Amino acid sequence: VSTQSTWDANLDQAIMTEMINAMKAEFGRPGLTFGEGVGGLPMAIISHSSGSVAHVYLYGAHLSYWRTADGREPLFMSAKSWFEDGKPIRGGIPVCWPYFSDHGGAGFPFHGFARVSQFKVVPEKPEESAGPVEVTLRLQDDAKLREIFSGHTFVFDVTFRLDSQSLTVLMKAQNTGKDAFEMTTALHTYFSVDIAKASVDGLGSLDYLDQTDGRKRKHEDRQGPFPPITEETDRVYLSAPDVLKVIDGRGGQVVVTKSNLPDAVLWNPWIAKAQRMPDFGDEEYNVMLCLEATSYEKKEVAAGTTWEASLRMESSSA
Repeated sequence: VSTQSTWDANLDQAIMTEMINAMKAEFGRPGLTFGEGVGGLPMAIISHSSGSVAHVYLYGAHLSYWRTADGREPLFMSAKSWFEDGKPIRGGIPVCWPYFSDHGGAGFPFHGFARVSQFKVVPEKPEESAGPVEVTLRLQDDAKLREIFSGHTFVFDVTFRLDSQSLTVLMKAQNTGKDAFEMTTALHTYFSVDIAKASVDGLGSLDYLDQTDGRKRKHEDRQGPFPPITEETDRVYLSAPDVLKVIDGRGGQVVVTKSNLPDAVLWNPWIAKAQRMPDFGDEEYNVMLCLEATSYEKKEVAAGTTWEASLRMESSSA
């Protein structure tokens, strides 16, 4: 059974088991194995010698779970998320590429096609036992994606690197074609918080686009950690600092360090929008907050060149 084939959730149990066993044999190594996730979707299971763990679905290169060595679980996953072909996973870290939001224009998949595409595992050498453990997943153009993406060819890699208290996500987009293409992107990270007490530090004195008010450009006058959110919030903070902090309101915090992702989106759907979302619980707005490392303005990737960016999250007590 080919480990490179597109996943079909309708395959029977025996074939699914054979596929996962083949992936274990070809790509497994100390700290990396493969298993069946929700909906029968295959996932990579990354384990660090310190006891930290992360789960990454091959569908969408989607990180759904992260537990640190001291037992913290910094990310939120919706109990109502879809885990099926053609629909995005809600929670964890969705990868928005080659476009964030509606930047691809009419008819282009919202937040891009990466999050609803099947990635492949890239073979790698085993890491040092005491160092970080990582896995790289790859999406390469095919006839369907070229049709969506105006004929452009590419190789898009997402690497997940796990240490005892930190998790790093690296993105690399290589333009393998003859013409330049434009892109925007985001790592749409969902943090697990008590929204009545949570705050974010580092977004003060910035201009932002208020997406709840027609994307009007406004200015953030507040300083220091923001007070708890009390309404629907969807803001693109422009030229945000590369180091931000999410304080979860439960005694923990995550320091977010981003590179070549100049902007940051702060999002919580609040009550009415949460009730309208079929893949999100009516009350789940109380326990999540998105702080998304974003490149909001379109960037040109010239033929034969590579764009790279990264996000590092380190969890600790507040």
